[in-house]
Amino acid sequence: MPGMAYVMLGRCETIEDMYIIGDFDPTQIKCLPDAKLETERLIAIGQRREAIEHELYESSTAIGSLNVRSLRAHLEDVVTDPFLMKCDIIGLCETWLHDGEEPEIPNFNGIFVNYSGRGKGIAVFTRTPLDYEVLKDDEASAVFVKQEKLDVLFLYLSKDFDWNTVCYFFNKVICPEKPTVIMGDVNWHYPDPVRPDEQAMKNYLQLRGFNQLIRRATHDKGRCIDHLYTSNHFSEEEVRVKQQSTYYSDHDMITAFVPL
Repeated sequence: MPGMAYVMLGRCETIEDMYIIGDFDPTQIKCLPDAKLETERLIAIGQRREAIEHELYESSTAIGSLNVRSLRAHLEDVVTDPFLMKCDIIGLCETWLHDGEEPEIPNFNGIFVNYSGRGKGIAVFTRTPLDYEVLKDDEASAVFVKQEKLDVLFLYLSKDFDWNTVCYFFNKVICPEKPTVIMGDVNWHYPDPVRPDEQAMKNYLQLRGFNQLIRRATHDKGRCIDHLYTSNHFSEEEVRVKQQSTYYSDHDMITAFVPL
């Protein structure tokens, strides 16, 4: 019967587990026609998605953001992550690095905000050297990188962040006339802030025309705490977003594709 060879032989984990009694006739290994059609359909879907994704990376500035939960522990995972390595700019939160620690990623330039402890820190990696500014407080940190036609602000906020500090960060670096992207782990659930500081941040960005593009939960516990804000220079449809889980973090990775 078609498919029975797979059913029987697919149980073997090694060649030593396989015993064939009698004469082996390979012509009796037959594929189910429906299974073959479904395999071809799935391959075609994958090829179309790959072509679309390739075009996105070629025609956009790809900006990736992830709470890595210790860059020291997950450096190899980051370096071998094919999606992160395709990005032009990478922002990693909760690096947990000590002062002076600056892990290298091949073909990227690193910028580090270290706290010498668990649960904090930012590392930003750029393919080309960019002007940048580091902003740091006990409960909030940011790296601001500037391209000719685009500014990017990576944020990490602890659960008890002070809005006045974050407001100072925003006012210091955000230029209303320049397209801007803000990304990172802000540790409050969108669209339902609880603390007054969280509500103040939401109100500030809305009043200044920023759109929050992440709608699904980004954390294993079902909360949307990794945000992506784009300034009103972009329509919501203009910046494409990819959200995907990773095996080495309890946060989703967010990639923004900003048109060149």
